Amino acid sequence: MLERRGTLRYGAARRLRQFGSRDSILLAPSSSRSMSTSGFFLPALPGERSLSGDSEAPQDFDLEAALRGHSRNPARVFPGEGDRRDGGDGGEKRERSRGRGSLGTPRLSPSSFDAREDFSGLSGRWGQREDGFGSTGASGRPPWVGRKSREGGRLAEMTAALSVATEEEFSGDREQTHGWLTKAETVTQGDEDLVSSETTYIAMLREELWQALSAHVAMWRRDKIEAGLNCLEQIEWFWGVEGMHKVQEVRALVKDNKMDSAGAVISSVTASMSSVTGSMQGRQHCFYVLVAVPPYTFRNSDHRVNLAAELRRIASKEQSQDSSLVYRIVEVDSMRRALLAAIVNPDILAVVVQDNVPVDHSHTSSHALVGFEAFVRGVEMFVDAPVAQMRAGAPVLSTFVRSVSRCRGNVDIFCVCTAMGLASLEPVTHLVKRAFFPNDDHSDLHEAILAGVRSKMRCPFFEALRRYAERPIGVFHALAISRGNSVRRSKWIQGLIDFYGVNLFKAESSATCGGLDSLLDPHGSLLDAQNLAARAYDASYAFFVTNGTSTSNKIVLQAVLRPEDVVLVDRDCHKSHHYGFVLAGSSPCYLDAYPLHRFSMYGGVPLDSIKRTLLAYRAVGRLEEVKLLVLTNCTFDGIVYNVRRVIEECLAIAPHLVFLFDEAWFSYAMFHPILKTRTAMHAANEIRRDLMEGRYHQLFEDLVETLGTDDLRAVDAETLAKTRLVPDPRRMRVRVYATHSIHKSLTALRQGSMILVNDDLFESHVHTAFKEAYYTHMSTSPNYQILATLDVGRSQMELEGYGLVERQIEAAFFIRRLLTRDLLVRKYFTVLSPRDMIPSAMRKHSREFLGEEALQCELTLQTLEQVWLSDDEFVLDPTRITLFTGLSGLDGETFKVKWLMDKYGVQINKTSRNSVLFMTNIGTTRSSCVFLKACIRSCAQELEMHRLLSSTRELEEVNDAVHGLVEECPDLPHFSAFHPVFAKPTRVCEAARENAAAEEPTGAAANAKGGDKKGDGKREASVGGEDALASLVKDGDLRAAFYLAYDENNVRYLSLRSAKEAILKGKQLVATTFVIPYPPGFPVAVPGQVLTVALVDFLLKLDVKEIHGFDDKLGFRLFKPGVLTEKLRERQSAGALRGTSVEQRLPPETETVHVAVRPPTAGTPQLSEEKKDASSNGVVAASADDPDSKISEKSGNSTNATRNSDAASSLSSRRDDQEKRESET
Repeated sequence: MLERRGTLRYGAARRLRQFGSRDSILLAPSSSRSMSTSGFFLPALPGERSLSGDSEAPQDFDLEAALRGHSRNPARVFPGEGDRRDGGDGGEKRERSRGRGSLGTPRLSPSSFDAREDFSGLSGRWGQREDGFGSTGASGRPPWVGRKSREGGRLAEMTAALSVATEEEFSGDREQTHGWLTKAETVTQGDEDLVSSETTYIAMLREELWQALSAHVAMWRRDKIEAGLNCLEQIEWFWGVEGMHKVQEVRALVKDNKMDSAGAVISSVTASMSSVTGSMQGRQHCFYVLVAVPPYTFRNSDHRVNLAAELRRIASKEQSQDSSLVYRIVEVDSMRRALLAAIVNPDILAVVVQDNVPVDHSHTSSHALVGFEAFVRGVEMFVDAPVAQMRAGAPVLSTFVRSVSRCRGNVDIFCVCTAMGLASLEPVTHLVKRAFFPNDDHSDLHEAILAGVRSKMRCPFFEALRRYAERPIGVFHALAISRGNSVRRSKWIQGLIDFYGVNLFKAESSATCGGLDSLLDPHGSLLDAQNLAARAYDASYAFFVTNGTSTSNKIVLQAVLRPEDVVLVDRDCHKSHHYGFVLAGSSPCYLDAYPLHRFSMYGGVPLDSIKRTLLAYRAVGRLEEVKLLVLTNCTFDGIVYNVRRVIEECLAIAPHLVFLFDEAWFSYAMFHPILKTRTAMHAANEIRRDLMEGRYHQLFEDLVETLGTDDLRAVDAETLAKTRLVPDPRRMRVRVYATHSIHKSLTALRQGSMILVNDDLFESHVHTAFKEAYYTHMSTSPNYQILATLDVGRSQMELEGYGLVERQIEAAFFIRRLLTRDLLVRKYFTVLSPRDMIPSAMRKHSREFLGEEALQCELTLQTLEQVWLSDDEFVLDPTRITLFTGLSGLDGETFKVKWLMDKYGVQINKTSRNSVLFMTNIGTTRSSCVFLKACIRSCAQELEMHRLLSSTRELEEVNDAVHGLVEECPDLPHFSAFHPVFAKPTRVCEAARENAAAEEPTGAAANAKGGDKKGDGKREASVGGEDALASLVKDGDLRAAFYLAYDENNVRYLSLRSAKEAILKGKQLVATTFVIPYPPGFPVAVPGQVLTVALVDFLLKLDVKEIHGFDDKLGFRLFKPGVLTEKLRERQSAGALRGTSVEQRLPPETETVHVAVRPPTAGTPQLSEEKKDASSNGVVAASADDPDSKISEKSGNSTNATRNSDAASSLSSRRDDQEKRESET
């Protein structure tokens, strides 16, 4: 079977082909450029385009047509692999014929497919990019990879270890004819010893090199064995001398022709790397300690002069007595190599550095991972940048400590330095675990290293629970199931113990003493566990929650908010937030995320929208009422905010603002150096650090100098909205909360959640309220098993989280490669890329830096660091893969249930109308990735067979289904407005109202005349910026609407179609409940919201079976008009809505961002004039003579409350009548 794959890395074409075992067949590219998994621009195959690009749907690729022009020369065979000979007592078998495979049969050379004539024109076309990103120099190589490719000696050797074709088999002028071959994709046909590696993770590359070496030793391929050993010498150095000794041992055995013995050594190494057999040797826990020493003592075996040798001596003596925890030494002789080792070896848990270690030196290059940096994430940020600072004169020791802390925050740092070096550590003393002098006894250093790792291994609550379960306790308390007694005494339910085991029931208790603790008032093991969790997640405080993140969200909202406080919230946030607003009595102002209409999903809330809303509240004098901003980071679909930028710019406008980031799906990010840069806790700590170091003072001074004022409050809203803002350090406070669903992505039982606090005012302003909220929502009988797994899961991530998340990312990359490179799969399914899911305007920095094509395919190793560390508003989580199913004719729910689950046993969670979401986690294996791809390919094969055997009528049905899923996608509705009964009054200047009244009529008159968009534009221009901003002030009393609907006498029901007809006739329909369709799983309507045509159309077209808050038989649950009229009269009597009308409360039509499958130039179909009248912004003004529209009128004295029945009456006359009635009331 043919499989497409890309070459491993640029600069790897020369010696890498000597070590692999696949026959490569070059394919003729026939369309525009794309980007390979390695991050290089390639001639793209047809259909490999983004859905937002020029092609609406991926097309199949004709493999036969690609190879039709190539002639095969069967006489060409592989060169000899080398002779096999007996050696010593190895018992190896005699030689096999040169030029033959393992079975003695000739194999065709890839060069027999001579493609030079077909590809002669590609080199020139490749080198003529105008955007600068893909431009090539004289060597034909893109300059952005030139730096790493120039180090390609070692990298080429590695590629020789994983590719079978030799350099000699590619004849001709490489610069002119085959300059693109180092970047081109290949189709590979595997033989019996198939080896393929496209990993982007150095630790996994190490494993694959050892596995490939085992295969080549078995085949007696000496040249490939030599290349592989050369590569491993570069990599194994970062796993200590033990690995180097294994490489040297294998080299010596191969030299003596003892291949069987060499294979046995290799097998022992690969077994030690296994996630099962290599996890522990016996009961030993092994980790690595990085030791940076001066070059003149490097590798010196005298422990009196070499710190690494001294630690080895102490460790061997101490560990002979207690071998439960052991460590190995990784010795380096420069700061650059030390920084590389910290990010290359995920098992390093401690760093020991001396103060006289140079930044770099000439002898380092032999063991500096030359040519392999392309396999290491974060080299530019955590290695190149600090090394450049050191060379520029920055203090070497403190710069090194700060860089290690940033990339590996869970690593303990120890310094062995003189008094002079100790003085240079002053700025980073808080990051250093302990400092020692060179002449001290280093036994304390050894003990400190072990103590630091043991503190991470500690699971105080789990250990206390285990000890409790082992005690023979008599139970005269609650829980009959405690100790398993009620089950053991049963004659019928013994299967419960057989399934769960007895320890589960032994640990089930309601006791809070005997070593256990109370979750509501922790003082012992639970308090210790929560403190350790706060350390692991870089938070000030951490609180365990056993009711899921739904409860965590409600606790934070109740603690931070007071009744009548305004909350800015993403409308498509989790429903627990909406219910939290009801319980807290706060008033939400819903922010609309940018819509992805073509995929029936939302993205994130643009920062411009957040800023303008804050400025709108400032314009109407209500900024102090806005207390909290709630955002989901990252979203279900993987959209991640630039958290630091959001916090900084919002604090510049509202320094008192509190932030709650719902990171239910993002817990793992805290343990990866790149991903954590966009987490709430990391952003809060970085902002606070810069604030304490005085950096914001200079930034703020530069800002106010640019704006020409000392106070941002004096700057107009439009200027602030378009300016990159910095908060005033004299007024700002860092107040950030995050909620994590630990069970979703880390090791914890279901409902295991955590609240993380990083609030400057928590102790003084929030602590008491937080305790009350915690008592309110937490059970007095929490599940101890959930709490124990929260404790253990934290320990796991502190010890090995970095490596686990690296493998999680690699698994996602692997799935993307498998799916995007299968021609049949790509015909029916498409993997969405950042270009599809993030509007171009919101990723302009990475687009300008990388070029638009770089984001057309999946995020790769080369793009991950640049994109995530840029100032882009949004990035795409690399661990999520959204698969577009529209081309198959299958909706997301059908594909999830009837195909993936019922047929293949593949479990996924989230779907949309035409997509499904696959998520990798720290438990995802490569085997499961291959299984997933095989299942999806089987689906594609079945669909293809169905097409081939279908009749014309059946094909038409399939095409109609595809058309409906791809082209007829319902527009996602935005939040309309709260009904005036529940909306808070907005104070807008009277002069602006008079100008608006002079321009045009409103309400039914405007709709009757039609085409009111032009009028809206004139009114907005005349009223000015203040009135335009006021339209963004749309918070409402959610709680009042929620509880008003509890009385069934206040509600009525309408079907979807009847509701649409009523709205088109001008009636106001107001929701009484949260209406939540699954998918997408968030409220499209909330209590008190005015229903719109767009919202009803969306539900009609969504065609889902599960809609919470909507009864299929009864329909929409709505307020009766008379109820709202009565409530409106009560509020007007109190003067709550003085001078406000229904039409003024409803928002004007706003421009939305559309991201669709169509090319960017294609416009969105416009509504007809009649539909514009009926659904302008989804809100229809009420008719004056309709009984359902009378909610906008006051009912004072009947003789003075005569209604103007003329539908075209002006706003001024309506206001005169209204003011007259108010005065008499």
